[in-house]
This record gives sequence, structure tokens and C-alpha cells, in this order.
Amino acid sequence: MKRIFAENRLLKSRLFVRLFLSYILIISLFFSVYSIFAMLQYQAAYKENLKREYEVKAGAMGNAIDFELLSAKHIVSSINGSTILRNLYSAISVEGEAVNSYLLYQGLQDLKNIKASSNNYRIYNIILLFKDYNKAYTASSVIQLNNGYVLGLERPFLKQGKVSDLLDISSVGDIIFNTEYVIYGDEYAFSTSIREKGSILVLFNKKNLEQKISEIVGPSAACRVFFNNDIVLENGEEKGKCFRVVSSVHPEITYELYVDLDRFSMGFNGALVVALTIGFLLSAIFAVLAYILSIRYYSPIGNIEKFIESGEMDGMEKEEERQDEIGTIIKGIQSLIGENNGFREKMIHITPYAKQGMLHGILNGNMEQDNIRVLIDEKYIDLKRNYFALALTNIVYQGVREVSSLKQKDAIDIIQYICQEQSSIEMQVDCYVKDLSNIFLIVNSDEIIPLEEVFYKLHKIICKEIDDENCLITIGVGQMEDTIGRLNEACADAMQALEGMLTGGRNTVYFYEPKEEKDKREYYFPKDAQARLLKDFRENNLKDLHAFLDELYEKNTKEYDESPKTVRLLIDELHILTLNVVKNINASARVQIDKIEHAATLEEIFTYYHAIYETICNELTSLLMPKKDMEKLDKEILSCINENYKSPDLSLAFLSEKFGVSNKYITMLCKNQLGKTYLQYVQEKRILYAAELLQTTEKSIEEIAAECGYSNVLTFRRNFKSIMNMNPGDYR
Repeated sequence: MKRIFAENRLLKSRLFVRLFLSYILIISLFFSVYSIFAMLQYQAAYKENLKREYEVKAGAMGNAIDFELLSAKHIVSSINGSTILRNLYSAISVEGEAVNSYLLYQGLQDLKNIKASSNNYRIYNIILLFKDYNKAYTASSVIQLNNGYVLGLERPFLKQGKVSDLLDISSVGDIIFNTEYVIYGDEYAFSTSIREKGSILVLFNKKNLEQKISEIVGPSAACRVFFNNDIVLENGEEKGKCFRVVSSVHPEITYELYVDLDRFSMGFNGALVVALTIGFLLSAIFAVLAYILSIRYYSPIGNIEKFIESGEMDGMEKEEERQDEIGTIIKGIQSLIGENNGFREKMIHITPYAKQGMLHGILNGNMEQDNIRVLIDEKYIDLKRNYFALALTNIVYQGVREVSSLKQKDAIDIIQYICQEQSSIEMQVDCYVKDLSNIFLIVNSDEIIPLEEVFYKLHKIICKEIDDENCLITIGVGQMEDTIGRLNEACADAMQALEGMLTGGRNTVYFYEPKEEKDKREYYFPKDAQARLLKDFRENNLKDLHAFLDELYEKNTKEYDESPKTVRLLIDELHILTLNVVKNINASARVQIDKIEHAATLEEIFTYYHAIYETICNELTSLLMPKKDMEKLDKEILSCINENYKSPDLSLAFLSEKFGVSNKYITMLCKNQLGKTYLQYVQEKRILYAAELLQTTEKSIEEIAAECGYSNVLTFRRNFKSIMNMNPGDYR
């Protein structure tokens, strides 16, 4: 009863009520600000997540259609490379002969096989049309046209409609010509001749494509596929926010995804309700604490009030009560002083996890050096008793270029997972992703870190989990540090350690080793290097250019200092020399020569310059030699091959030296003019000649092999079986 009476008495005091209400006002403001902030954050996060979701869907839609286009391009490439279809075209359009039934059967079968090899059920059929010829060839039949096919459309193209409307052939009654498709068209051209030979049409099932797109984007979004601003496919109503993606296969093809703006309006979900509920519960707890603190701070004044009210007592009873009341007041004042002193005291506790978060902020550039210094000077953060080591991990995928970024992302996910698994109470392992190729590893511990043991173990686990020999993981480890002020230096040490791959190669761990002696920075570089390169480039002497790079590489790796700083100086001088030489030879030569500053091995850098020198020679050749001379040169090279294919001395190197062109030039010439590589063409010529000798002479297989240009009989037998599908002895 006394407690209830005391609380009722407090509520009657204006001073107490004002003190309590002031706390309640602050708590209410806190709850209001918290609620507004939570709703704004939720709305922003909701819109951003929805935007990312539809961006991903737009990209997925684009990738799906790009896959279909790549299938069509593969079919076009296969048709253009088909020898059977080339013979069919030659018989019809070049020789003007009646089509041999067996050749026609082979051609239709080849079209059927090409369609089947695409393994794409959305491709309904293929149509091959020859210019000025009144028949169309499909994977299933031959269709008679009323008139010869006339080229009219720019190719390649992507359109929707009927083949009859597209080609302006209205009188053909075949179902293939009168059904709605999505049509991809390209030129039929099996050589570099400027003469137009015909067209190839790849017919996609329209409903299947629309169903595939609908499955990707979902029912709440509309989409459009454009080619040259013309609609090829559409689904749903075009309104709302647009997400646009350009095709990676053809720049004129674009994909647009439309989402109703109502989808971006904020709604309430469980997360927001939970956040507001937590805010309300915290406010209620603070209100209870406010009531308790109000009673505590009001108690001295209450004691004074009781002391005043006790004036009605008389005698010793009054004196004793007064003494007790004075003691209560003194205790209340002491309590207030104690509270004030308590507010002056500061205690900040930072766990290793908080320290790692701070390291993230520093590596990400969110904390300036001045702010770091303030943290250290004011002792908000103390790392003096903690050790940390910083390492830079380089990820390179040496496989197919198109999937390298995906492989690197997978590797980053694996490394992040391994860091979590390897973290413990004694040692925290964290990571910060710099880019697709580089990731920082941060190891923090209260004990001295055994660098070699920790990072060799991490490298071994990472390589085992990735389990791909094409994915190379190289780690550069800085020195062990014991203060946050050395973080910038730790980053620089890790980068310098990673430079060890210049001469040591990839897929290992390098540790920073400070040198006490001054780096001599001595390396081999010929004094007459510029004169040599000028002479070799002007004479298009690619052999000596490669020899110059090989000489530079061999001497510096075997006879001189291989420190990263020295090697970088060598690479810089080579880069400047190359730029000056190209500028002096021909100012109009357009060759992009980039300076390699990212992590790479010395062998990779010299391979890059080998390719650059070959590209420069090809560019200079095309600039200096007129087109007529180029055509004459091409004829001479092909004539030389046809005349000397039986000679064992005939090779790409021989032709390159004889005609002053690169191996790549001869390879491309054979591919364009003959439809096959140099080696395939020469081998076929030799084997066909050998087959003729086997049928018409009694010479031994060894004699025939030697006469056809083979110094090794086993190689001759292997090539003969590969081309003729039987052994030489069986063929005879």
C-alpha cells in the first residue's frame, strides 16, 4: 500500500510529470524517425531489388534469344562450309547442268543432318535458295518456285512472318512458305568472292519462342524483340518501365522488357512489420526505463519535499526524522554526482569482426587516411595486441574466353566460402572482392600468424575446391603487421609480392621479401634495338622480329637479374621502343598497343608482343600493297602450293619466307579461297595422288609415301586412313 501511495504521490508532482513526459517525447520522436527511416529504406530496397530482378530477366531473355541466333549462325556456317552443297550449287548455277539425283539426295541429306546437329527443337526447318534458280531446298524436300529466286533483302536479318511474304512469292502453295515463323536469314557464300550466290533461311517456331520468353519474364511483364527498330516478337502490352538489352550476337537486335509501374509501388510485407514491431517494443522498453530514471532523478527533490512536510513533528521524533531526511538528501545528491561522473567515462569494445568490417571500409575507399589517424589517436580502435596479414589473390581462367568471367565468379564464391570455413575464434579469415580477377584475403589473429603455413594451406584448399586445371590461383602475401596504420603499406607489399609471377609463373604463393641491398636494376637491351626493328618492319621480316623478342627473353631470364622491378623496367622499355618504331614506320598503321600493367607472367607478356609484331606486319602489308598486287600474290601462293604439294620441304614457314607474308596470312588465304586449312588441303592433295599411284603403279607403300612428300610411313598410313577411311594396303 505504501508503494502504491508513493507512486500516486509522484504522479501528482508537476515536476515529475514534466520530467517523465520529456523522456516520452524523445522516445516518440525516436520511434517516428525510426519508422520513417525503416519505411524509406524498405521502399528503396524493394524498388532496387525489383529493378535488379527485371534487369536479370531482361538479360536472361536476351541470352535465350541470342542462343537461338547462335544456333542459326552455326547452321549458316555449316551450310557455307558444306562441300556437297557447294557441288550442288556449282552444278546448278555455274555449270548449268541438270542436277544429278544422287547429288540432290546428298544435298538434302546434308541439310537434314545440319538441322539435326543444331539439337534445337525450336528450329522448324531450313531453306536454301540459289540466286536466279526456281527451286528451294529444305531439310525435308525440294519446293518448286514459279520464278527464279531474286536477292532483295539485306542480310543478315531477323523478321517475323511468312516466307512467301518475305520473298514476295505468293503463288507457292507449300505449307512451309505459308506459315508464320520467326525467320533468320543470311547470305549463302562459301568463299570470299563478291558474287552473291543465294540465301539461307532458318525458320524458328514462333509459338515455341514466345513460350520460352514467357517462361523467362513471367506473366506480369511484357516484352519486345526488335531488329533494326522493327518488331520481331512481342508479348503483352507495351507500358510501364522499360528495361532494354542489346544483343551480343548482332548490334541491330535489341530486347525490351516492360513492367507496370504499379509493381514498383511499396507494399507492406513481413520484414517491414517486424521492423516496426521491433521499433515499438524498443520504444516501450525505453518508456519503462524512462519512468524508472524519472523516479531516480526525482528522488532528491522528493526527499526535500518529505523533509519539508516533516515540519509538523515535534521533539526528539522530529529531530531524528530530520536527521534521517538530511541523510537521504545527501545520498540523493551523491547519487546525482555519481551519475554525472558515469557519463564522463567512455568504454568502447571492438570485436575482431568489427575490426574486419573496418578493414573492408578502408579497402573499399570509404575511410580516408585522416579518419584512420583519428581512430588511432583517440584510441577508439586498438589493434596493438592483434596481428594481421594482407594477401592479394589473382584469378585467371585459361579456357574459353566466353566463359572466363563465369568461372572467375564461381572461383570468387568458392574463396569466400572457404574464408568463412577457415575462420575460428583464434584466427579470422575475411575477404574483399576488388574485381573479377583480384580479391584481398585478410587474416587477423591475436597471435603471430605463421604466414607460409596459413597461405599454403589456403591455396591448397582453394585449388582443391575449384577443381579446374584451367583456373589458376596465384597469391601474393605481404608482411605480418601489428597496427592499422600500416594498412596502406600492407596493400602495397601484397601487390609487390604478386609481381613474383612475372618470372615464377602462376598457380602458387609468393611472399613479400624486403631486400636489404639496393636493386641493381640491370637487364639486357640491345643498343641497336630501334634500328633493328625499323629495318625488320620495313622489310616485313617477321622471322627476325620473333628472333629479337626471343633473344631479349632468353638473355634476361638466364643471364640477368630477375627481380620484379627490373623486369618491369625491361617491359616498359620494350613498350616505348615498339611505340616509337611503329610511329616512325607508318603513321597510318592502326594497331592498338596496350601496356600490360596487370598481373601477368613474363612469358605471357612476350607472347603478347609476338602477336603484336605479327599484327603490325600484317597491317603494314595491307597498307603498302595495292589490292591488285594482293590478288596477284594470292594466286602465286596458291599456285606454288599446287605445284609443290608433293615436296617434303613445302611448309608454312617455307611459304612465309618465300612470299614475305605471315603464317596467319597463308592460313586465312587457304580458308577463304579453298574452304579448308592449309594443312588439310595439302594432306588431301597428297593422299589423292597416293591413291592414284596405288591404283596405277606397283610401287611399294614406302616409295609412294616418299614420292608424296612423307618422310614417315606411319604418318602417311595414319593420314591415308583418316581421309580414305581404309589402310593403303586395303585400298590397293
